Amino acid sequence: MMAHLNVHYGIRDVAFHDEMFLIDEKKIVELCQHVTRGNLDMTWCCQLRADLRLTEFTLNMMREAGCWQIQFGVESGSDEILRRMNKDLTSKDLREGIARVRAAGIRTKGFLMVGYPGETEATLAETERFILDCAIDDVMIG
Repeated sequence: MMAHLNVHYGIRDVAFHDEMFLIDEKKIVELCQHVTRGNLDMTWCCQLRADLRLTEFTLNMMREAGCWQIQFGVESGSDEILRRMNKDLTSKDLREGIARVRAAGIRTKGFLMVGYPGETEATLAETERFILDCAIDDVMIG
């Protein structure tokens, strides 16, 4: 599909908007091999749940195959708000996931929410510190 879009329509960048896209690491490795072997002049980005622990090998392979950004549904940097959201993740989990992706040379984007029930100035301050500490490359706040 990527080759078809590239060759027939000149598409040079594809975004995979599915947070479960990376759930099967073997399939991601296969995708990266196809992109690399096909010499596609394309880049791509995707979404990742921070609790999916991709190996350093896979992250490096993704970068080499043109993956330039991985997006995370961070929602909040406050463990209290994450708990209220039933995220089943902590700010520590999110920090580690973001750090692993950045270490592989892939840019990061965090989707955040403000004003969730129970949000306070203190939880907003935690989220602000989280964003700055993690050095997320791009942030979208809704």
